[in-house]
Amino acid sequence: MGAAEERFPELAVDEVRTGRASASRGLSGALLCRSLASLAFAATQMRDGGAPDLQTLGCTLLPAGTALTLEQDGRSWVVRSQTLLGVPVRGVTEPEMIEIDKASP
Repeated sequence: MGAAEERFPELAVDEVRTGRASASRGLSGALLCRSLASLAFAATQMRDGGAPDLQTLGCTLLPAGTALTLEQDGRSWVVRSQTLLGVPVRGVTEPEMIEIDKASP
């Protein structure tokens, strides 16, 4: 089992877990986007030193340590959280950008 599979186990569709945003591969937290395509584009741009317009892409960068609620929707993970200003956000992210709480059900 690879590192991603260990950190991001497969869940039943209705199972919910809690976790935290994690700094990963040059990013300072978890990147949440409305679609997998936007996530891939924004993450690549940011890792290459670019500054994509996250709002236009439907993405939000949550700082490392931000509390998250995780649920699996088919093949993707759906993440819910709040920005630093308390605005609710929901989207997909990369497994490397999340640490699942050990005490999580």
